[in-house]
Amino acid sequence: MYTFRLGEVFWLPQKAGKTKQQFSHLKISVPSRIGTFPVRFENFIKGMQSRKYRVGYLAFAIDLRTDIYIKPNDSPETFVINEHQKKNIALHATRIMQKALKLKNGFDIYIFQPYPSRVGLSTSSTIQAAIILGINKLYGEPLSIKDIIKLAVLNYGEETSTPGKLVHIPILGGVLIASLYGGGLFAVGNETTLLARTDLDDIYSIIIGIPPHLPYKGETDLDEIINNAQIRINLGRYSDKKEYVFLNKIIPALKKNKPRPVGEEIWNYMAGKYGSIKPYYKSKNPSVKMGYLIDKLLELRGNPDILTGFVSSAGPGLVYVTKKIRTCITHFKQMGISNIIWTKCINKGVEYTVY
Repeated sequence: MYTFRLGEVFWLPQKAGKTKQQFSHLKISVPSRIGTFPVRFENFIKGMQSRKYRVGYLAFAIDLRTDIYIKPNDSPETFVINEHQKKNIALHATRIMQKALKLKNGFDIYIFQPYPSRVGLSTSSTIQAAIILGINKLYGEPLSIKDIIKLAVLNYGEETSTPGKLVHIPILGGVLIASLYGGGLFAVGNETTLLARTDLDDIYSIIIGIPPHLPYKGETDLDEIINNAQIRINLGRYSDKKEYVFLNKIIPALKKNKPRPVGEEIWNYMAGKYGSIKPYYKSKNPSVKMGYLIDKLLELRGNPDILTGFVSSAGPGLVYVTKKIRTCITHFKQMGISNIIWTKCINKGVEYTVY
């Protein structure tokens, strides 16, 4: 697994606009997102080291917001006031912006994130996106949207079990796109490009079931996925077909504001039409099988009030996009899942409160 030092930067914009502090401090609120239907998984793996992306995926923006207060201080150091569990992620993001804007001061940071981590709800990427966007706002937005996205994506890091070390994973683009452009359902290409988006009707809720085990523990499991030839071959075998569907069915449907065909293709993906995803979702708890949970998830396919169902591409949260809240909650409980989140799709992006 390729790791790097906290605060290490691999790309900086050649030129930024005028940098001047505009406000005493601010609060930034960004939506979370849940990814699905990854295209070209083999390129996802290559991108972890090369930072060059030829991948695509779908994502739903959800009303689980990360709120972060950011205030410049008189020290070169940054302090995460509430000692959040993802403190190092926040420190890394501030150091990226200190270098990009040539700032000598640090920041006082307070993170409010009222939902669980390591279940595929973008907890790390929302923190980094919020801090990078927030600091840019504080100083008069000297960086363009294009540079902000590239800066954040190419320097993104997830925590590892080694203190002070991060691992690069190409997943931040979806959160930034949800924040900057809005849209309840959108398609991302090459990690930095919005290919298509559509708003979702307020009638749709997001029901997330969190299995009673967490199969993803960090870079050890990622190493297993990357080095497991069976998983790589199985997920890459149907790449051409998935890419065709993505470009010729999914994106045109999004552009016509028709989410139903997109939902059907997500169902097809979960059902194994484009290669079984079950080996990818492995459980550390041998008494609970993710393959069984995926099969149970598919039992509600065909219900006209359920747009789609899937497992987060960052796993292991199971998701229904539905008009029938009680039906999906009851089904999760029958699957043995009691940790359930009920939220909504959200079409709004980033929100700022300045002081």
